[in-house]
Formats: sequence, C-alpha cells, structure tokens
Amino acid sequence: GKQRDVELAVCKESAVNGLFDIACIDPLNTKETSVYPGFISLNEEAYISLEIKALIQEINNIKKNISFFLELHNKPKELQLDKKVTVKVNPILFEYSSMINACQLMRKVRHLIEPVEKVRFKWFLNRRYEKYSIEKATRIVHFNYPSTASFNYSLSEWQRELDKFANKLKKMPEDAVLTRITPSPPVPRLSLKQFNNKAWIKLYGATPALLINKSSPQIQVTSALGNLDGESDMQDPETMGWTALCKPLGFYIKHP
Repeated sequence: GKQRDVELAVCKESAVNGLFDIACIDPLNTKETSVYPGFISLNEEAYISLEIKALIQEINNIKKNISFFLELHNKPKELQLDKKVTVKVNPILFEYSSMINACQLMRKVRHLIEPVEKVRFKWFLNRRYEKYSIEKATRIVHFNYPSTASFNYSLSEWQRELDKFANKLKKMPEDAVLTRITPSPPVPRLSLKQFNNKAWIKLYGATPALLINKSSPQIQVTSALGNLDGESDMQDPETMGWTALCKPLGFYIKHP
C-alpha cells in the first residue's frame, strides 16, 4: 500500500480550500485525488443566522447538475500524448482546464445539523477479494516475470518465486478457483458523537465535514489521524484460514 502522510491544517482558510480543491495531482492520472479528512466547526447561532444549510444545498445542487450535464454530453476519449503514453480524459473538462479533477469536482459538501460533542479519527483498512481461474493467474505470472514487483527480491529471486507459483498452478485442477487478496487504499474515517445520542456516526470521505458546535464547549477531538503505511496494520490472511500460494502476488486458496 502507499504511505499516507498527514499534514495538519488548523487555519480556517486551509480547511475551506481543501473543501473546494478540484485540481489534479497529476493530469495523466485522473483517478489520483487529494484527500482532506477533517471537520470545520461552525457556531450554532452563526449556522442558523447565515443560512449555511441553504447555501450547502445550493452548492451540492450545482455539483449534481454539472455531473448530469457531463454524463449526458461528455463521452471520455483517449488522448495520445506521445508514443508511449495514452490517457483517457473528459473532453469538456480537459478543454476547459486540463488540471480539473472530475472526482474532486463532484464531491458533495457534507454537514450535520445537530450539534456535535466529540470526534475521533482513524484509518479504515480493507481488502479486495478477487476470484481468478488457473489461466488468468498464469497470465499474471507471465506479466510480472520480467521485473520485480517487490523491493524485497532481486530479479533472480523474484523469478524463482514466480516459477514456484507457476509449478503449483500446473498441478492444480483446471477448474480450480484462486482468490487474490490485496489491500485497498486506506480511507480516512471520521467518527462523531452528537449530544444526547450514545451512538457514534461514522463518515468516510476525503473532504472536511461541516459540524455544528455549541457555544461552549468546543468539539472535543479524542483521537487524531496519524501517518500510516497502507499495509502496517493488516491481518495476515493465513491467520484467517487462507493458504498462501504466492504471497507477493496475493494469491491464496481456502480449503473447505
């Protein structure tokens, strides 16, 4: 998994900028987005007097209309940048500005109307489980053979590891089904507790949530978000009943 580094932004300008950031990190990879987990604390009286709820609804409606328009009129097309690089872009957005990230543009502004007492942050870790046939798994071996997919191996060690896996595949029944288990990108999770409510509400997302606080006290942060290596706290699948066929590629099988 990728290393996720956290930078704390405590001024309101930085928080608001994160809420409406629509710029690409890399125009060649439109799926890579910036994440701004956190919250913006709003005074309850100001929230009512400034009609913040109506403003948020208007912003989200505009985002919804833009999304509908692009879906209706904007068919993705391939753009050849040079002999080796071909990318898919949204023509209307790309022609207007190549640095607009469509995923970030469509993010809705999230808010809760009931005052919040305390919040806590945590990285949510999950896995992808994908089924593979023997033939498909063999293609993965061939694809990865020319170069190492892990810094823990030299090329010769890596190819020996793949040869072992390939031999296992040859000995398995043709209709055998393998499972490839890989970590999903870590997602920041904000849990919050409102006054007069024992249950914690969990929010997943990449932009700050707008939360209402009472005049006193301020919203209490019981656990902050720290830096994280995407695989650091993942449980080994072998401890959950899976048998490893090729750990570096994430192939496992579970016997009944």
